[in-house]
Parts: sequence; C-alpha cells; structure tokens
Amino acid sequence: PLTRSWFLFEVAQTVEMEKGGDPDHHGLVFCTRSGVVNQGSASVEVSLGLASRLATLRLQDATASVPKDHDDIKEFVVKNMGGFDKMNAAIRERISDALMESEQVVMTSFQSIKSSLQSSASTLG
Repeated sequence: PLTRSWFLFEVAQTVEMEKGGDPDHHGLVFCTRSGVVNQGSASVEVSLGLASRLATLRLQDATASVPKDHDDIKEFVVKNMGGFDKMNAAIRERISDALMESEQVVMTSFQSIKSSLQSSASTLG
C-alpha cells in the first residue's frame, strides 16, 4: 500500500488537514497489526521496519491502476503540497516523531523492568 497513489493522496490530505489546527485531528497515525507506532504500542521490529521503509520511499514513484487518478494525485501534490520533495520530507518527519514517541514508551518499559529486577535481586542478596 505504501507505493499506491491513493496512499500518497491520503497522506497529502492528512498533512493538509494538520494545517487547519483542528484539535480533534490527530495527524498522521501509523497503525500496524502490532499496534500504533505513534503511541509506542507497535512492536519495535515493526516500528523500525516501517521507518526504514519510509526513509527510502519516494512518493513520486507511486502508481495507480487508473492513470487519470495517478495524474490528478500528482497534480494535487505539486500544487497543494509544494512537490514531492516536500511530501517525502513531511512523511519522514512524521515517522521520525512517531519513532521518538515509541522509543520513550519502550525506554520507560525497560527502566521499569530493570528496576523490578534490581529490587528483586537486592532482596535476595
């Protein structure tokens, strides 16, 4: 799905909606089968895999089965989003932010587990 023109359009629409300042709009949320990257509930492997893929994704290479859809979406991106370089940068910025959130959750979990282990070890010895 990451290489489909309609994915590109949905990302562009989401980025466009972020500009509106609507407090109910949550921006680009990276949902996976293992959880939500932005919330730190996705597995580390999935989060890193998605980020790795998005780091090299070129949205201008997206395809569509209907050529007119593809052309209209490309025109929208160029006209409204400032072009593909800006769109690529925008999606990378958002996955980077999501990874930072995920990292915080993971590190908090690691610290909690380490503290529990250290408490258990100190009561034994």
